[in-house]
Amino acid sequence: MRPSVQDESIKQFKAQKWAACDPATKEQVKQGFLLALASADPTVSHTAAQVVAAYGAVELPSNLWPALLPTVFHNISSPEISDQTKVSSLETLGYMCDAMKVKIDPQSVNQILGSIIEGMRADRRDDIRLAAVVAMNNSLGFTDTNFDNETERNHIMTAICEATQAPNARIRARAYECCATVAEFYYEKLQPYVSTLYNLTVNAIQSDDPQVGTQALEFWTTVAETEIDIRDDIADGGISPESFLRITQQAAPTLMPLVLHSMTKQADDEDDEDSWDISKA
Repeated sequence: MRPSVQDESIKQFKAQKWAACDPATKEQVKQGFLLALASADPTVSHTAAQVVAAYGAVELPSNLWPALLPTVFHNISSPEISDQTKVSSLETLGYMCDAMKVKIDPQSVNQILGSIIEGMRADRRDDIRLAAVVAMNNSLGFTDTNFDNETERNHIMTAICEATQAPNARIRARAYECCATVAEFYYEKLQPYVSTLYNLTVNAIQSDDPQVGTQALEFWTTVAETEIDIRDDIADGGISPESFLRITQQAAPTLMPLVLHSMTKQADDEDDEDSWDISKA
């Protein structure tokens, strides 16, 4: 559900009220928020991540909270920091990227990406990797400059593809969600990765956990919808035909039988309009 105009108006009003607060009081409050990220109680640290992200989404674009990112990055990378704090710090980055409506400076984006990829490492605990993969998906709207750089793009795609092979099914599903987001935002950059993504997604659709297979199939749904829009734009003379990579067309001969088979995999709650499984995907 998209935020309503009223929702955005309320957010702006709250941001203005916060901006008008006494600077010393604000600094004390923000320090308290950052301390709460390190709470040993998962409920407290998780809630703190949401709070820090909400305030960070307002202050970070204007450079009004200089201690925020260094603290979060330190929490994620330092061995002496608890795993629970690493999780809450990665959650902070994910929530904040999801909440921010304006782009931030490239250096901050690079640091955020670096910390997220650090959290996605295969030797990390499952809860850390899961928080990192979710944060990666939420950060992709800010990484256009990184995707323009082949080396950085390869680094991001490698981290995502490796996460699709994690032992934990929730991590795999979220990693395929990242693949779909990449297809939505960076379709024009997909060609070098199509073969790898095809093999990964087909295997997931055929033999992985149904929720993982559903997310893998969403990658192809996103590609197909994007290519429909591109074909319409070409027909209208809006863009060049070179923008059309024909990814779906190339995959269709082997992908379509798999899609048709997936449509037969009805779940027990198939009549539930809110349910979403591989057959509906």
